[in-house]
Amino acid sequence: MRLRRPVALGFGLGLILGLGAMAWVTLEALRSDRGEQAAQARVASESKVRQALARMDATMGLFLAPESARPWSHYAPFSPLGQAHTDQPVPQAGPWVPSPLLLGDDPLVKVRFQVDALGRFTSPQVPEGADRARARGLALDPQRLQVASSGLAALAGRFTLGSLKAAMARQGAVLISREQVVEYEQRRGNGTPRQGFLHQGGWVPFWEGGDLFLARQIWVGEAERIQGSWMDAEGMREVLLSTIRGELPKAELRPAHGGLSSDRPRLGTLPYELVPGEGPAGSWRARRATRLGLAFGWACVLTGTAAGAFALYRAVIQGERRGALAASVTHELRTPLTTFRLYTELLAKDMVPDPEARQELVQSLAVEADRLDHLVKNMLAYARLEARREGNLVALPLDGLLDQVLPRLRARADQAGMPLHLSVDSALVEAVVRVDALVVEQILYNLVDNACKYGAGDLELDALPGRRGVVLQLRDHGPGIPPGEQRDLFDPFHKSRHASARTAPGVGLGLALCRRLARSLGGDLELDRSVKDGAGFRLLLPAARR
Repeated sequence: MRLRRPVALGFGLGLILGLGAMAWVTLEALRSDRGEQAAQARVASESKVRQALARMDATMGLFLAPESARPWSHYAPFSPLGQAHTDQPVPQAGPWVPSPLLLGDDPLVKVRFQVDALGRFTSPQVPEGADRARARGLALDPQRLQVASSGLAALAGRFTLGSLKAAMARQGAVLISREQVVEYEQRRGNGTPRQGFLHQGGWVPFWEGGDLFLARQIWVGEAERIQGSWMDAEGMREVLLSTIRGELPKAELRPAHGGLSSDRPRLGTLPYELVPGEGPAGSWRARRATRLGLAFGWACVLTGTAAGAFALYRAVIQGERRGALAASVTHELRTPLTTFRLYTELLAKDMVPDPEARQELVQSLAVEADRLDHLVKNMLAYARLEARREGNLVALPLDGLLDQVLPRLRARADQAGMPLHLSVDSALVEAVVRVDALVVEQILYNLVDNACKYGAGDLELDALPGRRGVVLQLRDHGPGIPPGEQRDLFDPFHKSRHASARTAPGVGLGLALCRRLARSLGGDLELDRSVKDGAGFRLLLPAARR
């Protein structure tokens, strides 16, 4: 235990520093990978957004190009033949030509309208007065006329000429005044604007109350007009989004109010802001190469740490075992060597003339010699197991094995005054086991020796059938083994407090040696916890294959 604490502290400190450094490297690698992926995702996202904006603007251009080329006269239900983009007066007598806006139907437009200088709202889709009479022969859809009429009435109650111009100005439209028109004509030397003077401004899209409108300013002579379209904003949004769903499936379009102050991507043709719906941070995931590299690095570190910890632990345990072995063997050898030295000097100097006393000394020397022989055999067997050297396993009949090992066991039991009784189950009359007889004898001798040291009463050795062979069960009728000491019973150089208190000879190697010897045979040795009166052990011997 003296070695374990400083070694464990040193190893733990090194482990914390090493794992901390590896964790820092891992975090830096992940952070770098995340930054690189975020940059790549940002570039890819910006490229997708630019392509999406260009595609939607191109789609919207298919609608705006004809609108930009549309003559101002199309915003009247009927106009005289030849009235278009011209600064020349056109007779108002006819023949009268219906507007394409009256005959056609655009699903993206709710209603088209025109507002004159007096604030009157008209629509090419809603003929009134003389135009209504002209429209009777065109077979117009009454329902469409009703819808357009309702929309025009809603616009008339919602806007004035001034409010339309204000909404256009908020969107950045450049509107010209009557003074600017007069000044322009005076520079041309025409004096006041002529009847055929025409100024047609560009289309200005704007939002008002959640609705999308397109409007433009028209000057015809000295008469100002605002022409426009009330757009189907939801239908327009769905048409535009349908063109980019393959690249940006989660994209959304939101109304853009005012000028270009927002930093969000925006269409060039309509006041819409594009929300891509996906970002580089949300879809981050470590790349496969990074994950494999980090996983391999951690696997190496953890494997190396486990191997180092195991090797260090084994080295510490071996060191402690060697120290315990040296101390135990030194202590165990001291008593018999002292006895040998004293008794041999007495016998050599003929200092014991009484024959009976001399015989007692010789017997004591024989007992100590047997004790030393048992100790040396245990040490050699343990060294052989440590060096992974196995014995010679042969198939032996159970009765032959018992006949070979019983004499030595009974001699040790008789020496302690504890008779050994053998009982063999009738099912094992022809049982054959594959063992090394000398190893089995050494295991059973150690068990009998411990029973003679710490137990009491008669010893019982029973041969019973087991699942994988034969079970030899040995028990005594002594005080038994306390429950608190049963867990460490098979540890090398372990002696229970009861055994230590009784100062029984031994180095605490017997049971550990017996279990390892049993397992080297392919069997096992375990404590029989069912025994309450005394101590019991079960030795499993593997059956020979037939």
